[in-house]
Amino acid sequence: MRVLLHVVFWLTLTVWIALVVAPGLTGMTAFGVLQDQEVSVARYADFFAGDQEGMSRLTAGLITDPIFRWTSSAQWVLAPLALVVCLIELRTMRWVPGWSRWARVWLVGAAFALVVYHNVVMGPAMQDELDTYREAAAAMDRPTSEAAHERFETMHRDAERLYSARLLLLVGAVAGTAAGAAAGGGRRSRRGT
Repeated sequence: MRVLLHVVFWLTLTVWIALVVAPGLTGMTAFGVLQDQEVSVARYADFFAGDQEGMSRLTAGLITDPIFRWTSSAQWVLAPLALVVCLIELRTMRWVPGWSRWARVWLVGAAFALVVYHNVVMGPAMQDELDTYREAAAAMDRPTSEAAHERFETMHRDAERLYSARLLLLVGAVAGTAAGAAAGGGRRSRRGT
């Protein structure tokens, strides 16, 4: 049972880390390619006339938006699963030093809290501003569009910092688990168990 729990924990953590990294990499790649290809979306062509960078950003956002939504939704499953497995393993991993077991619980718990904050507070607010920006741009309402875009960009910078913090917490959980397992394994081998 202990091995199965550990496998579930590592798989969950690995997929969770991939889902934290994937949206950012996808967005950067999409923007770069679309900028080079001078892609245009007919609905917004008049609004972005002469502004290829703005058109590329909007188009990249349209393409990557489903990825951001999907990865955010998937983290509703991965985050609590990782935390529950951590808590269960507190008992089954008695051979691992206590600092390591508790550190990873706190690190995974903090990353889970960031998922909750993002998905409940920040994500919906960003989506509202993004929708306002896009609708106003399509309607050629420049003042409304620019104001919504500025509010979105401010939140987007905060979201990037939270994603980076989440990634650091998860990498810390990986490092803490590995260090604890190594220390615990050394202790077990010295005891001859």
